[in-house]
Amino acid sequence: MIPDAGGEYSWSYTVVAPMNDNSNWLTSGSTTLDGSQDPSRSSATNLTLSLRFRGILVWFLRRFSTLAVLLGLGGAAWLGHRLEWKIPRFSELAGSAKTTDEPWCDEHGVPEAICVSCNADLMPKGKLFGWCKVHGVHECLLEHPQLAQLADPVHVTPEDLERASHALELRPRLANDPACQMHLRRIQFQSIEAVDRAGIDIALVEQGPVLESIKAPGEIVYDPTRVAHLMSRSEGSIWRVEKNVGDRVFAGDVLALVDSPEVGKAKTDLLQALVEQELNQKTMNRLSGLAAGAVPGTRIIDAEAALSKSKVAVIQCRQKLVSLGLPIDGLEFAGKSPEELSSMLQFLGIPQTVRESISPSVVNSNLMPVVASRDGVVIDRDAVPGEVVGRDDSLFTIADASQMYVFLDVQLEEAKYIRTGQTIQFRADGADAEVAGTVTWISTDVDSDPK
Repeated sequence: MIPDAGGEYSWSYTVVAPMNDNSNWLTSGSTTLDGSQDPSRSSATNLTLSLRFRGILVWFLRRFSTLAVLLGLGGAAWLGHRLEWKIPRFSELAGSAKTTDEPWCDEHGVPEAICVSCNADLMPKGKLFGWCKVHGVHECLLEHPQLAQLADPVHVTPEDLERASHALELRPRLANDPACQMHLRRIQFQSIEAVDRAGIDIALVEQGPVLESIKAPGEIVYDPTRVAHLMSRSEGSIWRVEKNVGDRVFAGDVLALVDSPEVGKAKTDLLQALVEQELNQKTMNRLSGLAAGAVPGTRIIDAEAALSKSKVAVIQCRQKLVSLGLPIDGLEFAGKSPEELSSMLQFLGIPQTVRESISPSVVNSNLMPVVASRDGVVIDRDAVPGEVVGRDDSLFTIADASQMYVFLDVQLEEAKYIRTGQTIQFRADGADAEVAGTVTWISTDVDSDPK
């Protein structure tokens, strides 16, 4: 309360009216103790109350505008239902509807004069046989072939019945409802154009077997029996590579040359054994040519033992080279000098075409070829010149792509229908043509992966 100049008291008030969500209006007013308002402040009070009412109205409209729209749409729908409004067809809106005075069947969408649903006599259904308990269908053509709408009569043979029985017993089938009468319902179109617009295709009825198949995803892989992983027969380092990925190779082609000290030692051991055998043979020949009694018997026995020992050493060295993939069959070592023998053994196992590409200055006798064991295509190469390799290191992989395998992932519940010898039609991703194959193997493992 505030005293005025005349000694009277008055009280003041403040009104806060919201104008929008982000701002407020602050208005003040005053009145005296006897209830009379100050005339100078009455206009401010009226403005404050008006702004407050406006703010409340804006808030109400914002909160209840969606409700008002929904109420309006609901009212329009109720009114249309009461007055039986109908939505016009698009052809009527576009002005292309055909006008006719012919009575129209609104229920089936065709003229009443041709409606077979309303006038069953226009297309009699004929005799109905009902439900077939054997094959589980209405109006069974196998039991009643006269129902087929064909110009010529249909003859159902015992073989047809046997195939149908076998097909029903092959796997569980979804049972039809004997009480269903949907097969008696007829769907009639106004015109041929309406049939075409509906996407219905019409074809001639033919008799033939129904092929039942199982669909499964598959992966194309190489035939495991036609894939060869080639390794070095001895430890060493890659001296030169002759073939690359994608090259077509044949059995016996050289893929790479390996510098192996073990090969060099085996050749040296054979050379030494051949020289010793030649020397022991000459000694034995000289002793055998002497007169009887001129040479002690023990010396002849020692010479024979030395010759036999040298022959065994030659056999062992030859077998060592064979185990390294260096056959020496067909080579004649008798009567050769050590230099000639060394030249014969230097590039043992290397074809003449590859020898010609080797520089004459190369005196290395440690070279061992890695050769293709079968015809095919190089699909993998892990050989790099200068790389040290062991016996277990795969250097090349050769595969014959003329025959491939397809591994199919069949669902467990359908695997019991798979048999070896069955025909497979496979289409690879992105391919248009199908490739025929045969089931040759069924795995006994079950993959727990849901994919």
